[in-house]
Amino acid sequence: MQDSPTRVLQLRSPKEIRAELERVGADSSLEEKVTRAQFHLVKLERVNLPLARLLYQELLMEGGQVVTAPRLEHVGAGETDVLLCATRYQFNHLFVRLRWQPSEELQWLADHIERALERLLSPPPAMEIGSAVWDWQRTYLMGILNVTPDSFSGDALLEPNAPESENIARVLARARELVQDGADLLDIGGESTHPRATPVPMQVEMQRVLPAVRALKNEIRVPLSIDTSKAMVAQAALDAGAHFVNDVTGLRGDVEMKRVVAAHRVPVVIMHNWLHDARPQNITDSISVIIHELQTQIDAALDAGIAEQNIIVDPGLGFGKTLDENLAILNRLAEFRAFGRPLLIGPSRKGFITKATGVAMHERDDLSTRILSDESRVRVDTSDGTAAAITIGIVNGAKIVRVHDVKKMSRVAKMTDVITNAQ
Repeated sequence: MQDSPTRVLQLRSPKEIRAELERVGADSSLEEKVTRAQFHLVKLERVNLPLARLLYQELLMEGGQVVTAPRLEHVGAGETDVLLCATRYQFNHLFVRLRWQPSEELQWLADHIERALERLLSPPPAMEIGSAVWDWQRTYLMGILNVTPDSFSGDALLEPNAPESENIARVLARARELVQDGADLLDIGGESTHPRATPVPMQVEMQRVLPAVRALKNEIRVPLSIDTSKAMVAQAALDAGAHFVNDVTGLRGDVEMKRVVAAHRVPVVIMHNWLHDARPQNITDSISVIIHELQTQIDAALDAGIAEQNIIVDPGLGFGKTLDENLAILNRLAEFRAFGRPLLIGPSRKGFITKATGVAMHERDDLSTRILSDESRVRVDTSDGTAAAITIGIVNGAKIVRVHDVKKMSRVAKMTDVITNAQ
């Protein structure tokens, strides 16, 4: 016994827990033991005091813990946040207790918590994008095509004074390269989304993207996305052959965008963006605020007739967020899985990588080492910032990554998928 080390196991999934139970010889009630080994923290915000007291009593009976504000001990009206701390087994019994109660509110709450826990552990439903069906069993790569004369990342494809034929040839060559490198989807944008970029008139944006969409439709086998916040541009691009809308305003920039997406019945990215919308004051929990605002955006899309199965959620890395907020999004991305929709992230060459590592923009994708002759040692100036962000994002549930360097990031995504799927 003295030669046997004590191990604190790090098991992230039911599959891993089940395998470990089998190793130690568990041969009965295996699934029950799996649920007893899964522990979750579930937060309910602004719960009325009678409901909070009921949850406290019911979960405590099952051996779980409920944490609330101290004022919960007092009698009367009011609200409190509630943190439910329990195993999946205890949650399952809590659901039974809530459903025994003659209350529609408690029936809804049991369903709501159970659905959130299921979504945490299960991939979202398959989605049709053009003629492709994505089942989310792996990570999909969205390759960026900047059909502009300017780009913060230095990959603009238009020469301002060149003939259209030359510009289209350049777009097609880049598109073929991205697909060969592993892109599953091409995102075509005619206007820079950089916060200091000059806005582009609608007609100019159309002149940039529509010839590209028409040419790509006939030459490229993967689905095409139109990256625009203008409804008329999206309408024209979809009519020209695009299959997907990526609106960085989250359908808030143009009131007609929701109608266009609903009418075409195409997938749409609903992104959170504090550049285009007022940032709330005195934020204490940025993830909570972002999730609540995204839920409002999703509800508005559903009310406009956009099918839930066509919605993809993007927490909006870099769009008005601080460094700490961007890092929190990546570390807590799994919380966004409660929407039950595929998650897209776009960390590629974003400014927060520079803030976190101190590297220049053109180095945000680079892995560089330098020999310091005066110290006779090797120092790593920067690990690959984009790759690190993508890896953490995939581990925590990202299903689409929007990237510039598809070749390199496809390798990162594939290896991360291999590791996570081995759980």
